[in-house]
Amino acid sequence: MKWMRQTENTAQALGICLRLLESNKSYSVRNTAAATFRQAVALIFDRVVTAESLPSEKFKFASGVHMSRSNSVTSDITRNITHLKSLEQEFTSGTSLLMRNTLTKAGKLGLILLEDLASLAASGSANWLGVSSLQRTFVLDILEFILSNYVVLFRTLIPYEEVLRHQICSILMTSLRTDSEFEGETGEPYFRRLVLRSVAHVIRLYSSLLITESEVFLSMLVSAINLDLPLWHRILVLEILRGFCVEAHTLRILFQNFDMNPKNTNVVASMVESLARVVSSIQFQDTCEESLEAVAGMFTGVEWSLDSDASNTAVLVASEAHAVTLANEGLLGIVFAVATLTDEAVDVGELESPRFEVGPPTKCTGKTAMLCTSMVDSMWLTILDALSFILTKSQGEAIVLEILKGYQAFTQSCGVLRAVEPLNSFLASLCKFTIGIPNEVERRRYMLPSLDPTCTLGLLLLTIPLL
Repeated sequence: MKWMRQTENTAQALGICLRLLESNKSYSVRNTAAATFRQAVALIFDRVVTAESLPSEKFKFASGVHMSRSNSVTSDITRNITHLKSLEQEFTSGTSLLMRNTLTKAGKLGLILLEDLASLAASGSANWLGVSSLQRTFVLDILEFILSNYVVLFRTLIPYEEVLRHQICSILMTSLRTDSEFEGETGEPYFRRLVLRSVAHVIRLYSSLLITESEVFLSMLVSAINLDLPLWHRILVLEILRGFCVEAHTLRILFQNFDMNPKNTNVVASMVESLARVVSSIQFQDTCEESLEAVAGMFTGVEWSLDSDASNTAVLVASEAHAVTLANEGLLGIVFAVATLTDEAVDVGELESPRFEVGPPTKCTGKTAMLCTSMVDSMWLTILDALSFILTKSQGEAIVLEILKGYQAFTQSCGVLRAVEPLNSFLASLCKFTIGIPNEVERRRYMLPSLDPTCTLGLLLLTIPLL
């Protein structure tokens, strides 16, 4: 009886916040109501974690998800793999967290709240909260907060996992659809960004739990790049895909669950092909030269804003360049991720550098080594075509140097993995870039930067011990 009264009081307090948020004309009152509701939600789910005797704090993910782009893809790889790997290790180390169906009273309260929020996100009513409707952007923002901060609840408590699988994923799939006209807030960039960020959380944090749903989400994201959608929409999708590419641990999980599983589709390979198409599409644009200059500028730290006026020609060129930049960084992210995973295979003894090897090369048999070999075999040609295009056409020193770092990392990985054909092809491309254009007149014609040839020759020499 006491618990019922507490539940009713909680519902009334939360309902008051939502009604103030929806109906009050005062901006400060609405802001206060929104902040109060968000804090109350956090307190409720913190209480659930404690009552269910689950690890607290460890699984909060908010600090590492929405990191801004750095000027170097390699730094993003380093930061993301450290954070994501530590997250996964915390799940697999220490006390084993088996999924269970029973809930404490606090767990039941949190579940009721989650179900009401899911109903509101689907444009339904919330019976427990006593609210008939609510702005979907606010509800999606709250759901994203819960998904990213309370991973342990969904990966341990079956009732929570079922709400995620059957209600939240269904809402996200419907919201992600692009085969109908957007109306009202569903067509606004902020709404689309919230949906995409929530989808990214599901893929990044729950793909091993939600195989089918994650496969559908990834396929929808990849398809969206090739559809005739507003440029800002495709850019938002590319931002999400780039995030997956620069996260070596996420990339490993996705490739293992999908591309290496005969029952599933090759979603990572499809993602790479789509990114490569975005990069190569720049050559067919009327503003190709201007776009290449803009791409080069973005690798020096020039930022792009979603709020810019897309009708402005200069802004349109910048937006197209930003899309190409994101795709290019995604491909480089995969290159550096493969290098990171190859280093990991060496560290655990699955591989040994060829320079220390005596006798015939040994076959890769370790789990990580086989993963890296499969990734190289399935994607190297697509990546090489796209990167070599930018390498030979761009006139920006920063972007060329970043791509050369990618060449170096990939050729070294191929050497360690004994991937002869990809290694030779990347080295041939590097040699062609270094000595293929004989004079400065030709260099200017092809818009190549005036880099010191020793730059690329130095990178080439670094790979010689691997041959």
